[in-house]
Amino acid sequence: MTKLSIADIKNAARAVLAQHPAGMRYADLFRAVQQAGPQTPTGTIQGGLRSLRVDDQEIVLPEKGLWTLQSLGGVPQPPPLQNGPVPSNKGTILKISEDLFYKPFAEWLQDSASEATETLAFGGASLKAKWGTPDVVGTLKPTNSDFVKFSTEIISAEIKIDQNQNVVAFGQACAYRLFSHRVYIVIPELDKKSDDRIESLCALFGFGLVTFDLDVANPNFRILVRAQRHQPDIFYTNEFARQIYEFSKKDFNRLF
Repeated sequence: MTKLSIADIKNAARAVLAQHPAGMRYADLFRAVQQAGPQTPTGTIQGGLRSLRVDDQEIVLPEKGLWTLQSLGGVPQPPPLQNGPVPSNKGTILKISEDLFYKPFAEWLQDSASEATETLAFGGASLKAKWGTPDVVGTLKPTNSDFVKFSTEIISAEIKIDQNQNVVAFGQACAYRLFSHRVYIVIPELDKKSDDRIESLCALFGFGLVTFDLDVANPNFRILVRAQRHQPDIFYTNEFARQIYEFSKKDFNRLF
């Protein structure tokens, strides 16, 4: 079988997880399912795995990004070591469009980092509000496997590929905090001095910080600072939700 249906994807994922009592990282699980059906579209596999996570109470995440079967009693394991040093982007002449990283980060935030249940790549000024439109927005909602239900949370992210825009990204993150429960700043791997400053600011103000490689095919997103939960202003939260509803009812229903 080279092309899998959603049901096939779920069965393949369960079979793979059954062979790994300690659990598997999402990326590894995705590759294993992809090998079982090499002609299956990437989006179909992602959709099948997301559906499995939401609908199957046998799937548990003992830590973010680690998938296990509850019946096997899997325990967390450290992430695998990288094969060699991460290439530095210092001094790189930027010829890459920033919006090419919106969708990859949205998928990473949802699937690998497990920070959101649903995500949407916005960017630009889709909501016609320069400081009110995150590049990526996500929501964290309770699933069928959650014993304790909780209120929906909004996650916003600002992505920059130019190291000279770190301060701008920080200012936009401050604006997103009005309506978001958690905010992430996403920037390339930069020189040590710049990293120290932005990392310290994020830790001080509760923003998340993610760095990545300027490689669209393999951005290799990694968390330096995990975002802290913040209670937003409910007025601006509702205003933001209303803007999404007016922009796209379909996206609103998926997020909320």
